[in-house]
Amino acid sequence: MQTAVILAAGRGSKMWPYGETQPKACLPVVGAPLIGHTVQHLINLGVQNIIVVVGHLAAQVRHAVGRHSQVAFHEQSSPGGTAEALSQVHAVHGLADCLVIYGDVLVSQEDLARLIETHNRNKALATTLVAPTDGEPAGGLITAEIEGNKLRRIVGHPRGASRYRWTGIFTLRREAWKWITNNPGLVTSVQVGQMPPLEAEAAQSLQDMVSAGESVEAVVTEGYFVDLDKPWHILEANQVFLAQASKNLRDSIIPASARISPEADIRGRLVLGENVVIGPRVVVKGDLWVADNTIIDNGAIIGESCYIGSNCRIRDYCLIESHSSIGDSCVVAHCAEFGGVLMERVYLYHYMEIYGVVGRCTDIGAATVCGTLRFDDGARVQNIKGYKEIPHVGANAAYIGDFCRTGVNAMLMPGTKIGSYSVVGPGVLVSEDVPSRTMVLLQQQTVTRSWGPERYGW
Repeated sequence: MQTAVILAAGRGSKMWPYGETQPKACLPVVGAPLIGHTVQHLINLGVQNIIVVVGHLAAQVRHAVGRHSQVAFHEQSSPGGTAEALSQVHAVHGLADCLVIYGDVLVSQEDLARLIETHNRNKALATTLVAPTDGEPAGGLITAEIEGNKLRRIVGHPRGASRYRWTGIFTLRREAWKWITNNPGLVTSVQVGQMPPLEAEAAQSLQDMVSAGESVEAVVTEGYFVDLDKPWHILEANQVFLAQASKNLRDSIIPASARISPEADIRGRLVLGENVVIGPRVVVKGDLWVADNTIIDNGAIIGESCYIGSNCRIRDYCLIESHSSIGDSCVVAHCAEFGGVLMERVYLYHYMEIYGVVGRCTDIGAATVCGTLRFDDGARVQNIKGYKEIPHVGANAAYIGDFCRTGVNAMLMPGTKIGSYSVVGPGVLVSEDVPSRTMVLLQQQTVTRSWGPERYGW
């Protein structure tokens, strides 16, 4: 397989508060943008030509992977759907056999290799990856029904349960492109009463092949697969990536420039960048990856299978929970407690407790607290563009957008989201989502009275 197309033009409106300031393809997964992992997998598999379709916030996608000589870009002229994007690329490049990957999915290199191998040895018009739903409600998915190694049906957002989901990853032969270019402009493979948007979805083109009696093979994923569609999928993607990295890790990698105090308590394997310092009284409970020039010092506690980016300062008896990912140039200090994903240049100081996803260049005020345990022990019902669901990961986490601030003693109730460019003032209790570009302040009513020694008879 010499050519691949990555579709990375979508607006990511369901990913609010992150999709309005970042393309979904550039969301961070353990030290790299999502699309960076995809491109590296393809290069490792020998793909020579990678065409990335861009649209929304295209400059960030170009910045993320433009350094690779194998990568070229195609700007989608109008947001008409994935099949329309593919048709535009085909009209310019005249593609033959090709691998297509939606730009917002995290998939293992091994499963991509199995898909390409299956394509090379069969004669099917198309071959697609499908993934087990693992109990995730099918109503929010495009699902796949398979029989043996054949795709039998694709259904858009069905009401009932489904065993497999369609991944947005597939191969096409030269003869299959007519089905892409002749897409009906919406998903017609839905249950009665359903309401598909007027958008040319590539999944419908595969269904049209099957309906016409053409052979479409299905390969079931064996490794991780996450579709980064909604905010909690950022948590899920980083967790599964780190878990797999721990399984694959054999030995520590410690360069000569790194320094580890003999007073540090190291209980796992270390993969360290240049000039990393792990100081006295630091506790590392499991495997840890640390990028260049980061200092972990003075009693910091790091959980199992964590990643910390470059130029970070992790110190002063702070706590980082297991399977957390910390971006570049972050500061976590002075007994701050954090679990989840910090994007780059986030500051956490002074006795705060946060679990969730914190966006770029965000400053969290002292003693800010994210509640995660409700009094009814339940999970928050999340509302994404009117569709209500309880996420199987991170339902009660906090989701704070890019370029935000909180004041001292702010409190975020389980599952709340704060939009980008927003400020939550000191002492505010956030129980509902805060829109982007909003400041929320607490209006305090005070009573002032005279007071002094005369109150005591003097």
